[in-house]
Amino acid sequence: MSVVTLRGVTRRFGDQDVLRDLDLTIEPGEFVAVIGRSGSGKTTLLRVLAGLDPEADGHVESGARPAVVFQDARLLPWRTALQNVTLGLRDPDADERGRRALAEVGLQGREDAWPRQLSGGQRQRVALARGLVRDPDLLLLDEPFSALDALTRASAQGLVTELWERHRPAVLLVTHDVTEALLLADRVVLIDQGRIVHDERVDLARPRRREDPELVARSTALLERLGDERDDTAAAPPAAAAPRRRLVPRLALAAATLVTLAVVGFTSGSVGDDGGDGPFRVAAPGDPSGATLRVAVQSDGIRSLLEASGALKGTPYRVRFAKFTFGPPIVEALGAGQVDIGSVGSTPPIFGAASQTNFRAVASARLRNGADNAIVVPGDSDVRSVRDLKGRSVAVGRASSGHGALLLALRRAGLKPSDVKIIFLPPADALAAFNSGRTDALSGWQPFTTQAELQGARVIASGPPIDYGYYFSLASKDALEDPAKVAAIKDFLPRLRKAYDWSASHVEEYAAAWSKESGLPLEVTRRAAPERLQTLEPIDATAINREQGLADRLSDDGFLKTKVDVRSIVAPGLVQGSE
Repeated sequence: MSVVTLRGVTRRFGDQDVLRDLDLTIEPGEFVAVIGRSGSGKTTLLRVLAGLDPEADGHVESGARPAVVFQDARLLPWRTALQNVTLGLRDPDADERGRRALAEVGLQGREDAWPRQLSGGQRQRVALARGLVRDPDLLLLDEPFSALDALTRASAQGLVTELWERHRPAVLLVTHDVTEALLLADRVVLIDQGRIVHDERVDLARPRRREDPELVARSTALLERLGDERDDTAAAPPAAAAPRRRLVPRLALAAATLVTLAVVGFTSGSVGDDGGDGPFRVAAPGDPSGATLRVAVQSDGIRSLLEASGALKGTPYRVRFAKFTFGPPIVEALGAGQVDIGSVGSTPPIFGAASQTNFRAVASARLRNGADNAIVVPGDSDVRSVRDLKGRSVAVGRASSGHGALLLALRRAGLKPSDVKIIFLPPADALAAFNSGRTDALSGWQPFTTQAELQGARVIASGPPIDYGYYFSLASKDALEDPAKVAAIKDFLPRLRKAYDWSASHVEEYAAAWSKESGLPLEVTRRAAPERLQTLEPIDATAINREQGLADRLSDDGFLKTKVDVRSIVAPGLVQGSE
């Protein structure tokens, strides 16, 4: 008998269907991961299965003994770890069962610890123990690892796998992390607009490794589905299948995290040196008809801007969008030839160039306010300047532009990176950790800093000289060796400039389109959109010098494997200066 049976389940909030005629079956002992974009209905589905939302219509049969582990541990601060685990148990052996459960999650000896004495990872282990002590037939996990640092997250993922193999409850895991879903689950279900649009078996042998080529290939395929691919030129002829590059381990990062990329343009000529292969030559433009340009975007509103402005009307090629969370995995995806073009901040290209050079930067965009990143602290914090961050924790995306800005700010304040506790998290997770009080500060960009400020945060550093508001357009070498795609890129870049110019006089329309695409509240995009106004230009000496200074800082602080010569990854030509 199935542990979960849903038939025709619909959940409405006002006039909006969050779940729509949804069917799902989960068998005993089956591990199912649910992925999807924000607002797709994942958490609502979990709440229905947990019995926390009885208002859903349709047929719902869920586990007889469900247990839920949420994104935050939700421990009672006035109870010890053991008391939190045994909360609600009435059996005479409740304490003994609680001690066994804590031992299973590696917390033997911490039974009497208060929640404030435990790390974030330890608190999540207590939450897992609280679920397991009830011998559930259905374990519901609502992004339980999202606020953990990378090492703690990997450890927690391994622990969940061990506990599942030992106890064999049915598991439903809600996650944004495609690689996490494939590492843990028997099935991966993709939900979009309240409906299951894809359901696939994961028949990979256990234990699984992130760098396994088949897992990476599956991650890439799922990311393409999550990318909400769309043809912008229905009349364009079908594109010929592009030759697929062999997937290599370095794509694991790109497949693990949804990210965003940078746009580029070049002309034929010799550029740079690729470690023994000789100077790289950009192909002469060919005929773009029938080509498909794969454009990586993130939650920065660029896709909204291109569509709302009408800048893509009449393209002789198809445009396919793939959505990512931030810049570093985009650079990885470019290097592996999985996307053609995109836009990233100032720091990701430097980290990318320190490990691989399968991309080139051909255009720059600078925010008109000259400030991309900001360091924010809670409104009631006693931190008044960057110097006050000594001994405090700062959440930031590794290799992101926020990372670079943080390092430059620390240097100007006379601090070393080791003087603060840098907690590396993807941007959405970093914001969640900051807003929940788990970190003392956040270093990030729009729309994340605006969301923090609307919660009462205040800025202690932004703009020059820690950040000059530069973005860089990057293109994969694969695209730049393809004459049709070179021609498409050469056509695309002026269209992007047109969209940027349009946004300056249509800020309200830009904000509305951005809100609709991303699901962000209009209040957020209205405030963030004016901060995102920018211009597209060729990469000039000033931009190169700024970028080189940041590269040298990252190298001196020990964050790069090797020195980076910024000029070696720049190729001029496909974008001309504005008139």
